Amino acid sequence: MISAAAPDAQATYEAERQQLEGEIIRQQQIISQLEPVQMALGAATPAGVAQSIEQARDAKAKAEAELAALAGGAPISAAPAGAPVDATPVEAAPVPAPAPVDVAAPPTPLETAISEPAREQAPPAPVPVVPAPPAPASAVAPGPRLVMDEGKDLLLPIDKPEIIVGREDPISGIFPEIDLTPYGGETGGVSRQHARLNYSAGQWTVTDLNSTNYTRVDGAKLEPNIATPLKDGTRLQFGRVAMTFRS
Repeated sequence: MISAAAPDAQATYEAERQQLEGEIIRQQQIISQLEPVQMALGAATPAGVAQSIEQARDAKAKAEAELAALAGGAPISAAPAGAPVDATPVEAAPVPAPAPVDVAAPPTPLETAISEPAREQAPPAPVPVVPAPPAPASAVAPGPRLVMDEGKDLLLPIDKPEIIVGREDPISGIFPEIDLTPYGGETGGVSRQHARLNYSAGQWTVTDLNSTNYTRVDGAKLEPNIATPLKDGTRLQFGRVAMTFRS
């Protein structure tokens, strides 16, 4: 016969055994997670990682010792003194498997141990400084000019009362402010003193100086010695050399 206290003692024993076995499993999982990190980093292992491994080993050893002590003092059913002993063998109660230990829910020790120390020992790589693109230069109007058809700009000086357009002739001592010789002036029928440009009170005008091959404004031939107003975009033609006036 088995004493009445035996089932309670057996249940307590099984509960403690399962708790210790679960603790051993949990600490072993911690060690298995952190030891590869320690092996990979070597001397550079964060202090938190090494400390967590040591704590897990101590906790596992403690649980193993308690489990061994518990197994050595396992309750054994005994019959009261003087009572007949039941020789019928007692079938051992099935031992339930240890309850699974959930270690996924909380942060893993690896995350806890190396999150802050790792950041302290391994500062983030510096972010390369990319210089800001230069601000676009403010568009500055080049001022009044004659734009040749081939793209060349001939700036007009506004500090002179008049600007002569023609062809340079050192023999005759003629040096016009706008010399069209490099732009086909001689073959294009440009006279040495072909026309005059004037700027007054914010208005530009052109006057033909009785040239041989005429001056034209937007295709219209000018009468000699009569000033004609110009506006931005006006097409000018001195002989056969054409250009655009820009103010």
